[in-house]
Amino acid sequence: MLELRCEKGLAERVAALLGRTMLSEMQSIEVIDETAGICLHGLIGQPTLNRSASSHIYTFINGRYIRDRVVQHSIMDGYRHLLMKGRFPVVVLFLEIAPDKVDVNVHPTKHEVRFREQAMVHDFIATTLQDQLKPAAWVQPVSRELSADLPTFTTGSESLGSANYQIQPSLVRDPIAPVYQSPGTDDSSPELSPTALPLIPGGESETIQADDLERYFSNLRYLGQYHSSYLLCQDGDDLLLIDQHAAHERIGFESLKESFFKNGIEQQSLLFPEMLELDFRSGQALTEHLDDLARLGFDVEPFGGKSFALKAVPQLLVKGDNGRLIVDIALDLEQTGSSGGLVDRLDDVLIMMACHSVIRANQNLDPREARALLEQLDCVDFKANCPHGRPVMQRLRLVEVERMFRRQ
Repeated sequence: MLELRCEKGLAERVAALLGRTMLSEMQSIEVIDETAGICLHGLIGQPTLNRSASSHIYTFINGRYIRDRVVQHSIMDGYRHLLMKGRFPVVVLFLEIAPDKVDVNVHPTKHEVRFREQAMVHDFIATTLQDQLKPAAWVQPVSRELSADLPTFTTGSESLGSANYQIQPSLVRDPIAPVYQSPGTDDSSPELSPTALPLIPGGESETIQADDLERYFSNLRYLGQYHSSYLLCQDGDDLLLIDQHAAHERIGFESLKESFFKNGIEQQSLLFPEMLELDFRSGQALTEHLDDLARLGFDVEPFGGKSFALKAVPQLLVKGDNGRLIVDIALDLEQTGSSGGLVDRLDDVLIMMACHSVIRANQNLDPREARALLEQLDCVDFKANCPHGRPVMQRLRLVEVERMFRRQ
């Protein structure tokens, strides 16, 4: 048992337990869905703040500490494609929910719970984290004071079966880390349309409108290219190294994914339907999500009892072991109420496509191409990491450079 002195708030308590350095890489959140009667608040770490185990995922329900698999799965779903494989985020999250919607007596140690609406809770947590991490606000350090006068945001949902949640005023706070202003645009840099550099070579690239978005990367001073792989840029007194392949891979992935869901999924009918046999609970979970499967290109029909017929699959996955995939997805649906595993599988295919269709390392870019890449990066979400979880950018502060040369 720990004996700790009283602190003024959660941030100070986390600083006392985990260290103030770790706190500087975390941001506070508080999101309420009044309709569902659920609230999530606490501190979440940037993707760069991660560990090799889940030991730094601290979750509480109605003030009680838990280690619940559904909650853990939803947190990892929220950090999807932002962490490298085998890495786990650092979060301290408190979930408040009506006591009659959760059973805390299903485990001897009280560390696991059972939700009445398991899928709703899972998608609420995952979507909330995705929407908080989507802007990658830590990429652009902006000098500001924490204020109570904060805007209201509406978080859209891209997860299957999830709803829209309203983030209440005065609840979402700025990143806690100290930050700096970025400089203006370098007037000597040529103006380019974001489509000057194709997102998907050999295909039609849609025009991306960035007029209403933060133009952080567009406003950086471009210095040149290092080792035909990294873009060197200046942000005030800071030196930035941007991995051109990781940056364009994120751009290509987001473009493919948007087109994938906007234009529909090309489906391939199987010559002979594949018969699947599931247990009762998995079969029931699968039946409840047949419409979600259809949206993603799978034609699955009940075939009596616990049997199902797989009649068509997405063209992208035609060579995969789709029967086994559906069985695995059914188990995932049974345990978490989320079809995130299926989305992950499709995302993996899109990541592979993006990886092979964008700018590579060891590829020379002229200044116009480099500028176009920076402009495109402003127009996508989750811009701080490539889809594999690798960082897109590293920052060297002036004091660090001066220390290298013994000027301090």
